[in-house]
Amino acid sequence: MSNIEVKKYWDNDTTESMYDKNLLEIETEAVLAFLDRSDSVIDIGCGEGEGTVRYFEKVRELLALDYSETRLEKLKSKNSKIDTIRMDMREVSCESTKKKFTKAITQRSLVNLESFDEQKKAIKAIHSLLEDAGRYIMLEGFNDGVTVVNKIRTEFSLPPIGVKWHNVFFNKKELLEFTRPYFELVEERDFSTYFFMTRVFNAILKHPNIPKWDDEVNMLAKKMEIAYKNRFIKGISRLELLVFKKR
Repeated sequence: MSNIEVKKYWDNDTTESMYDKNLLEIETEAVLAFLDRSDSVIDIGCGEGEGTVRYFEKVRELLALDYSETRLEKLKSKNSKIDTIRMDMREVSCESTKKKFTKAITQRSLVNLESFDEQKKAIKAIHSLLEDAGRYIMLEGFNDGVTVVNKIRTEFSLPPIGVKWHNVFFNKKELLEFTRPYFELVEERDFSTYFFMTRVFNAILKHPNIPKWDDEVNMLAKKMEIAYKNRFIKGISRLELLVFKKR
């Protein structure tokens, strides 16, 4: 995978960042819980801004960053009032943004970089953009959950769900070792209830068919995820939300 190939993929007007709109809503609600009216926020790798437009409504100010003109145009079509900047997340700095922020968000954006080394560059850039004790809200893909989900699926004769060609998921232990000098981990949650009900339970029920995102069981799974969070099921989520405090 090369950065050029990934950029070409996101510049394609027909590319959709998240087909599962239930999961998108769950993600967005999870991020919103960590935003306040007083916040100055940078949304890094905002894509077409399906979450960004919601964050913009809750905070004092927001800057949306992406390296794809196509994605930023889609965002602007949703809300033209949102300030945007087009550049590579690994190269962003206070000089380019003209300020620091109380909070930074990445929502499935770092996984589009071609290696962990490149992801580390982006995380360092995010650290430099935050005010003292600022928060980094990281919602990204993790191999840990992929492995567990696929182990369960295999036991029930279901095919594994792979990581898409343009994504590099994190190893959580490796990530936390890298971030320790820069950030303190203060909050974490995953979406295991939703992933179990949709990628395991409902997948078994409907096999060999693949349930659509708005299947009635999946819609119920969304309600249960929002209501119960990690209360009953943990550790099988491909996506995790980690909230870091700048050291």
